[in-house]
Amino acid sequence: MLVGLTGNVAAGKSSVLALLSRWGATVVDSDVLAREAVEPGTPGLAAVVARFGDRFLLPDGTLDRAALRRHVMADRSERDALNAIVHPIVRRKAAELAAAAFARGDLIVVEDVPLLFEVRDPADFDVIVLVDAPVRVRRERLMQGRALTRDDADAIIAAQLPSGPKRIKSDVVVDNPGTRAELESRALGAWQRLRALAARRSLGPAATPPRSLLAVFAHPDDETYGPGAALARYAEAGLDVHVLCATGGEAAKRRAGHADPDALRRHREQELREACLVLGVRTLELLRRRDRTLDPDDPSGAAWVAAAIRRTRPDAILTFGEDGISGHPDHRAVHHWTRRAWDGEGRPGALWYVAITEETAARSPRPGLLGRPGPEIAAVLDGRPWLDAMEAAIRCHASQHFPLPLDTPEWRERVGREVFGREGSGAGAAAPVTDLFLLDTAKTPR
Repeated sequence: MLVGLTGNVAAGKSSVLALLSRWGATVVDSDVLAREAVEPGTPGLAAVVARFGDRFLLPDGTLDRAALRRHVMADRSERDALNAIVHPIVRRKAAELAAAAFARGDLIVVEDVPLLFEVRDPADFDVIVLVDAPVRVRRERLMQGRALTRDDADAIIAAQLPSGPKRIKSDVVVDNPGTRAELESRALGAWQRLRALAARRSLGPAATPPRSLLAVFAHPDDETYGPGAALARYAEAGLDVHVLCATGGEAAKRRAGHADPDALRRHREQELREACLVLGVRTLELLRRRDRTLDPDDPSGAAWVAAAIRRTRPDAILTFGEDGISGHPDHRAVHHWTRRAWDGEGRPGALWYVAITEETAARSPRPGLLGRPGPEIAAVLDGRPWLDAMEAAIRCHASQHFPLPLDTPEWRERVGREVFGREGSGAGAAAPVTDLFLLDTAKTPR
């Protein structure tokens, strides 16, 4: 989903852009692109010099942006001439960056366009977000933040269209008349609307949209540590997300103060319930087999999964690959149960396997990770918009230990994109899809 973010000067647009980036959007900053468009040696700078003269060049050959800004603010025709040079360059580069982002599966791209209604076609964007503040507030911010006189501040404000008509034409308005904390709260509400809409749009225009996802795992926390962001994403898209958990995890090394296995099981099951609520899971079913006792050839295990398939009628199923990511015998058993049940029920939807990349395995502090499909990765999902939900779910599993520090650049880099293998895919398969429900490319032959 391509979002156009706009707002008049000193409304707080840059602050909102930074928040959206932190929360999981890919941002295209037009201010940055405008500076790059007139760097030394660029055609843009050559065109500016040809039109306005070299009096706006600094001794080092860079553009004196402040002086040129003062010049064009005093003359509408001069301002239009500058815009005619810079804006097409910025627009082409922004389009290239957005196309590259969508090609790698980024779910939400936010393009910062200060003069969106003045110089762009609003139809270029799926959603338009306006950041707005009263004129008197914006004047004060310009005078205090940029040390401008009142007249200079008013000249800059007058050079843009008033925000009233822009509010009517915008899909989302973030008002910013007050503090940074108030702005963050309002921006968060807007962001949650955007990501829900993007999640729904990602499912595509199918005549029969997907209804449900079934996730089958061995222990409490498997649903969160692996595909937590994906579960939150599809729950917010409106799908019924169902989770099966085969054991209570009572053999865990971290005991949460419980010497008795049954007490630990009850403790961890409660953590699991809380995590599922955070992720938006609709139903949770517990088999309550003993941890580390699962038999891959146990027909009752496959029958349990098959019954859940018949009940939930999933459009896709998510579980462990044959190696179980870590090689854990319970993970492997759950894989075999699910694979057998999926076959027995006529292979409804696509069967997906939680995976990790070779790079992630190499950098992990946990030795022995095996789930490295490499060229067999069949899907790459942008989970960045739901890392807050995943983080909250991880905190629900407080008795256990997640191997990365939360809410850090490292966390966002390594967890923000979830990868999956698929039954029937292999080396030489088509490029990974960016959604588990792109059924035309994800469907597995019978």
